Amino acid sequence: MILNSLPLSKSQIVLAKYLSVFAYILIGAVLLGVRNKILKDYEGRR
Repeated sequence: MILNSLPLSKSQIVLAKYLSVFAYILIGAVLLGVRNKILKDYEGRR
């Protein structure tokens, strides 16, 4: 595996995976909120 050849410990790789999951959840929540706000504003104008 490519990650095994990097100068990183296994705990750093696992920590990065968990942090990336939380980052994707946060980004998804923000995008969902923006989408809902846009749709709510659009529905209000109709």
